[in-house]
Amino acid sequence: MRALVALEVALSLTMLSAAGLMARSFYKLSAVDPGVRVAQVMTFAVTPPGRRYPSAEETVGFFHRLEEQLEGRPEITDVAFATDVSPGTPSSPSDLVEESWPPGKRATGILQRLVSPDYFRVMDVPLLRGRAFDEGDVVTSPAVVLVNETLARTAFPGEDAVGKRIGFSRPYWRTIVGVVADERQMGLSTTPRPEVFLPLYQAWDRNAVVVMRTRGRPDAALPVARGVLTELDPLIALERPRSMEQVVATDLARERFLLLLIAVFAAAAVLLATVGVYGVTAEASRGRTREIGIRLALGARASEVRDLVLRQGIEVVCAGLALGWGLALAGARLLESLLYEVAPTDPLTFLVVPVLLGGVALVACWLPARKATRVDPVEALRAD
Repeated sequence: MRALVALEVALSLTMLSAAGLMARSFYKLSAVDPGVRVAQVMTFAVTPPGRRYPSAEETVGFFHRLEEQLEGRPEITDVAFATDVSPGTPSSPSDLVEESWPPGKRATGILQRLVSPDYFRVMDVPLLRGRAFDEGDVVTSPAVVLVNETLARTAFPGEDAVGKRIGFSRPYWRTIVGVVADERQMGLSTTPRPEVFLPLYQAWDRNAVVVMRTRGRPDAALPVARGVLTELDPLIALERPRSMEQVVATDLARERFLLLLIAVFAAAAVLLATVGVYGVTAEASRGRTREIGIRLALGARASEVRDLVLRQGIEVVCAGLALGWGLALAGARLLESLLYEVAPTDPLTFLVVPVLLGGVALVACWLPARKATRVDPVEALRAD
């Protein structure tokens, strides 16, 4: 019985340590800056159909009218468009070349996204060098792009990226006119990827995500957006409405689920271990009732009797904690791929968790030990 309870304590320490590691990882991950504005931003997708908007001019004209109508509403302060938002599911990576590079040299794994001129202002993405897009960047104007800081640093180390001419295929070159800060495109737990931004009104696309900065709650602007869209074209649907808070929450969904799952198992293990420690200590106390009665009759102090009973429970707890410490350290290696900026041997977790579990187990030992000090010596001897 004592060995079984020690094993329960060991397993509860293992599960509680795993929950502690996941909790620390989730806290660090949720504090990561996604690189874009999250508060008071609502997004939804819209796709003008090619049958009614067959040309670039007509598609761009629809986006312009939608932007003007939305910005004229009191619930909405700013509007922008992009082919997707971070953190999300960006385009498939491509290879990139620069005009002066020799044949065969290329940068790989480059993401690309189309955005409207106001995107970086609406999403609070800082412009680091050069200029941002403006309304003059249209199909008939010189081809330009912006790049993020990661691409500028990796593709042009020690050089100024602004003014470079790049392309995804030769010889169609676009001039880099600015460098913007990084976004966490693939998720909060991944490092920023190199990315190229193209002007939406110059390299147009039918699929766009509308990004609205709102005055109040983001979802309060949705009925307004639906009404505007119905006025412009009742056959175009408002799709996938999500606030940026929901976008970030979706990115954290897996980590939140794993944390909750492990926490439930850890709580159950701690409860079983606590009940087990209490039961072992109480049973040991009942088995020594006559001895305790004699000790009290001979003048033993209550504190001495309490310590006698406590010692038996604490021995089981200490054995379980020692075994559990080793199991927890070994098991934590299995969680390494799930942790963000937290080592599987995190000192804080492996110091705090045993102390907490030991404190709970000590209370479970103390309750029957306290009860043992109230044994009536006469009744104990008479019952025997």
